[in-house]
Amino acid sequence: MQSQAAQSLTAQSLATFVERTGGLYSLPGVAMEVLELTKDPQVDAQKLKACIERDAALTVRLLRVVNSSLFGLSREVSDLGQAVAILGAKPLKLLVLGFSLPDALFAGLAQDVLSAYWHNTLCKAVAARTIGDRYFNGRGGEGLIVGLLQDVGLLVLLQQLQRPFVEFVEKANEAGVDLLSAERKSLGFDHTQLTRRMLDNWRLPESIALAVEADPDDKASFSPQASSLHEIVRAAGLLSRVLIDKRPDTLQQLLQLSSFRHLPFQELRALVAELADQVKQLADVLNVSWSTECDYEKILMESQEQMASSSEDVLLDLVKSREEALAAQYDSAQLWSAYSQPKPVGQGETYAAHRSPPQSTPSLNPESAPIDQRSQEHPSSETTLTSELTAALATAVSASRQERSATSLLLVSVEKADAILFAGEMHAAEMLERCVCGAGDKMQNEPLACVPLAGNVFALVVPHCERRGAVQDAHNVLAHVRRSLTSKFAAAVANVSLAAGVASVALPHKHFQGNELFDAALRCVQAAQLAGADGVKSIEIY
Repeated sequence: MQSQAAQSLTAQSLATFVERTGGLYSLPGVAMEVLELTKDPQVDAQKLKACIERDAALTVRLLRVVNSSLFGLSREVSDLGQAVAILGAKPLKLLVLGFSLPDALFAGLAQDVLSAYWHNTLCKAVAARTIGDRYFNGRGGEGLIVGLLQDVGLLVLLQQLQRPFVEFVEKANEAGVDLLSAERKSLGFDHTQLTRRMLDNWRLPESIALAVEADPDDKASFSPQASSLHEIVRAAGLLSRVLIDKRPDTLQQLLQLSSFRHLPFQELRALVAELADQVKQLADVLNVSWSTECDYEKILMESQEQMASSSEDVLLDLVKSREEALAAQYDSAQLWSAYSQPKPVGQGETYAAHRSPPQSTPSLNPESAPIDQRSQEHPSSETTLTSELTAALATAVSASRQERSATSLLLVSVEKADAILFAGEMHAAEMLERCVCGAGDKMQNEPLACVPLAGNVFALVVPHCERRGAVQDAHNVLAHVRRSLTSKFAAAVANVSLAAGVASVALPHKHFQGNELFDAALRCVQAAQLAGADGVKSIEIY
């Protein structure tokens, strides 16, 4: 949560942007008149129709989208009067607003910049439409409009900050980091907050303006009390990140949303399979050049495979480290310097000649990310698979395969144990083994074996145990070990570091080997060691 000082700075920065750009990006006259007419709950449908018809291009767009598969009406709508009668004033008003963005927002931007913008925006808008209609009692129309409007602030930043911000966005995409978070670190606010202020200036409905700030990563703002439109937009944003940004960690986040937690994956796959054609239809309605061919279903399946082979927590830690590196490269002074003397809209650079980042910019390649380097240097890297653990894993996997159940492996690490060299006549290693392995009776699932490994790491093999239960057991083990050591050594234990890594296989196939569980659990315990505070990291292998 932001401090009062940080919130004040954010508000001041936003106010500066809105004040200087409000006059540059105003809604077209027809859209403003529609807003005025629809303030009256008893709006005259004929007046509304006559107002919209003055804009022939807008009228054609409205009729084409209403007759598309996005709306799925039972009969064709041949004129605007029918559209008003069938849809009602509010849905029609929202469509007018969604299709009436100021032309100045797009002036002077290079084709590849616009292509990336539209690819993300249209996918998000169509996803929000589908999700809203299927899972939120037909609220897809509002979702579609929020999806179309949510990134308007991004266009403003691209126009006003110009080349430095284009490079900033490119580096964020290359590094696989969340753009909103990176913007907040470097600017003090993100582009959806700017969009919200612009929509307030345009006097759009409050529900729409509020929903554009639905951050897919902000769990704090996403509560049972949040509006269903907020949830629709968040889900659509996560799905867009999976399909457009190809980030498997966001698939895990999507599947954990309350509305998707019990959704069969095949149903999500069927939903995604419909999106590509609908996105093309919406692009055609908006006269957006669309040469991108994407197999969204294939991308979804690849994301599922990546999610299965990589710990969500490890991925999130890696993304966080890249965000910090990106913010260090593009500090607020560098980005705001481009804004000190902004060029008039329509007369800026096209950016086409500035695609390469500065030569001095450090690499954000995943292989060189700080977290990877630290993991390799960590003491647990000396831990290797032993014959005893291999045999225990083979037994557990075989039993789970026969009973068609899950198997889990817990790796518990005790670092900095020098402070507790001896416990009576017992050597520290023996004492730690007894302490960790004795925690088995604190677990909800009975371990098959507890095997000590090099580097003060202990392996607990737990057959017939799925990931969620194994994670809870890992927390129970760490709590028991911490209590036991504290009761014996008091203050000396403060320097001892505990961590646990959990790897689970939902249903071992006939060629599955126990070393796959070990390798995955070892990566997780290394990430947990970096996180500190008796952390637990987990992964599920499919």
